[in-house]
Amino acid sequence: KSKNIQSNLINIKSNIWYVFPGEEPFECESQSLSSPISNIISVKEPMIVTFPCDKPVRCSNIQLPPTTCINTTVMITTKYNTTLKKQSVPVILFNKITDRLVLIYKSAAMEALTQLQMEIDNNQWWVKKILKQFGNTLLSLFACVLLSITLLIIKISGCKNNKQVENIQTQINRIQRDILQEI
Repeated sequence: KSKNIQSNLINIKSNIWYVFPGEEPFECESQSLSSPISNIISVKEPMIVTFPCDKPVRCSNIQLPPTTCINTTVMITTKYNTTLKKQSVPVILFNKITDRLVLIYKSAAMEALTQLQMEIDNNQWWVKKILKQFGNTLLSLFACVLLSITLLIIKISGCKNNKQVENIQTQINRIQRDILQEI
């Protein structure tokens, strides 16, 4: 819920401002009420600035409305130190924040893809395990069916052999009876 004060000044919250150059760079000056020394910030690129609370700030020809400090936390950080001297008005260059956010999102995306790949690999392992167990069960079932068919063939052939033996035995008995009757 920011307030657009001017086309290149946006109040983010309380004394935190997003400033960016328009057609040409400009300067913002923060005047301390207790000291004659003022802080001048040159705005050549987009940046987030924290101006002192309850103190007048002039950016080019615009006097910013006074801001009151509120008891809230707005965290905007960068891992880059963009200034060599210590400034009383903290400045964070916007392109550094953008670079850092892009880097964080790339890292998060890579980690998510890595986790997804591990999950897929784990799922494939389970699929392979299930297929292996199914294959073992199928192989055992096939072996049982093959054994049953073999035993059935042996039984059928045994029955045929028994019939043939009985048939031969019957013929032998007839021949024997015929020979005994002739004598």
